[in-house]
Amino acid sequence: MLAPVRGQSTAQGQPITIIKGQGGSADQMANELDRALRRSHWLVVVASPTGNLQAQATTGSGFTTGTLTGANGRRLFSRKYSRGSIPLDMRQFADDIIMAVAQRRGIATSQIAFASSRSGRSEIYLCDYDGGNVRMVTKGGKNCGSPAISPNGRILAYVERAAPGRVVVLDLPSGMTKVLAEGVLNAELAFSPGGKSLAAALERAPGQWDIAVGDATKGSLTPILTSAAPERNPAWSSDGKEIYFDVLNPAGVPAVFAASSKGANIRPVPTGRPKAFRPDGAKAAPLLAFTSLEGAGRLEVWVLDLGTSQSRRVATGDDPSWGADGRHLLVVSNGGLRCVDAFTGRSEDILVANAGVTQASWTR
Repeated sequence: MLAPVRGQSTAQGQPITIIKGQGGSADQMANELDRALRRSHWLVVVASPTGNLQAQATTGSGFTTGTLTGANGRRLFSRKYSRGSIPLDMRQFADDIIMAVAQRRGIATSQIAFASSRSGRSEIYLCDYDGGNVRMVTKGGKNCGSPAISPNGRILAYVERAAPGRVVVLDLPSGMTKVLAEGVLNAELAFSPGGKSLAAALERAPGQWDIAVGDATKGSLTPILTSAAPERNPAWSSDGKEIYFDVLNPAGVPAVFAASSKGANIRPVPTGRPKAFRPDGAKAAPLLAFTSLEGAGRLEVWVLDLGTSQSRRVATGDDPSWGADGRHLLVVSNGGLRCVDAFTGRSEDILVANAGVTQASWTR
């Protein structure tokens, strides 16, 4: 049984009614909005509008209009959307509703980057928040992995493990690439909350990992953690002032640590689990997700409340990645990808098992 999450009285969702408009697109708009709101888990879609929030979408000439009305009948907002299609407009409308109701960014307009060997070799892909619109980004057969997508979804960083071994940054709108590091065997990457800085754990010799930080747009990385111990899996705190990472002790037991973004003030993070690694800090809440190695080699995802120092299990799986709302996690499980509600434990398949997924990253 999951413990309640501190300060989350809306974990089970507020009721909202979707008022279907008129015209040939009314059904599609209502269905798309219903789907996006249900997946948010912040709201419960109900039939009766009496005493509940109300959302209505109507079409115009080249745009749609989304209107949210409060339970007291007062209009909360009315906005025009012209993102190119009804599904995209309704996803933006849904995210605007979540911001108005929960004061959190929604996930309906987010993008997911993931590494998969579905083609027979490891490549980087992108998809929508629900697993739709999958497209391959890398196609060179260079054993690409460790994707990290910037919070705004414009920049994608990844590693090419094939010799000579490079950390590459790709500007998605233009297709232009920059090389941040060469001569690496492997790398693990994470964008800062603001999207300007990139933390990179670099393996330059077998088993020798150090962490560097740099400006993702200027093509340089500066080492900040260079001890003899392998420092891996960097992740940023919500304010961008600290970096979480994991370290193996001489006995091979992993533990999570934190340091300033300059590599100073190193301290252990008390996760409450004996073997914790692959941390990821939520941008929207003081929460840290991590993988825990349990009995019989079972991998579980746990969440640590940094305010109370209490941790709880939320899912089986590995490599958690927070969404923009600080509520949902991507979890790699059996070669697939699931979206887990960290407040309730509910989960939905994003990419089915055995899809060859090894790592994932989510826009925030």
